[in-house]
Amino acid sequence: MALAELAEVHFTYISDIERGVRNPSLITMVKLAAALDTDLGKLVKDLPPV
Repeated sequence: MALAELAEVHFTYISDIERGVRNPSLITMVKLAAALDTDLGKLVKDLPPV
């Protein structure tokens, strides 16, 4: 729940992202990267291509 609060998104939204039920928007990804105190590029660098 702390990540959700830091990223200013609902905690169920974080859970949905983790379970692969939802795909976050670019704006949400930026918020998550900031909440995790990391660069967005580092956050997504190991994602498989789609």
